[in-house]
Amino acid sequence: MLQNYLKIASRNLVRNRAYTTINILGLTIGITFCLVIYLITSFEFSYDRFHPDKESIYRVVSDVLYPGNSEVHNQSNISIAASHIVRDEYPGIDQIANFDSYRADVTVPGKDWKTKRADYQAIKAASANPVKSLRTE
Repeated sequence: MLQNYLKIASRNLVRNRAYTTINILGLTIGITFCLVIYLITSFEFSYDRFHPDKESIYRVVSDVLYPGNSEVHNQSNISIAASHIVRDEYPGIDQIANFDSYRADVTVPGKDWKTKRADYQAIKAASANPVKSLRTE
């Protein structure tokens, strides 16, 4: 019985080649995009999940409006003064780690690193090897 169904299906596929090709190509593209979207979202949700206290770690971003420009720029850092104000105003905060968006190229024989500046609290808060967890390659 199954052989008959497969035989009829294969005959219909061969008879309607253009329609079959369009359907299989559309299905392939759809499944490919679903897999790509799944991989991107799973990567984004798995970011910085190696910390033991990952539920209590938050990232503060700032919206900056430069003079003479109507665009709002999002930055992944806040000023040191603002971090002290946040620490004083909100009693539930244990530590604040400041990262600066200043980029520097560090050259060690055999390696080139792109680095960001961080204060002592950031290195103290890093649960893994501080050099590996703070390095951006």
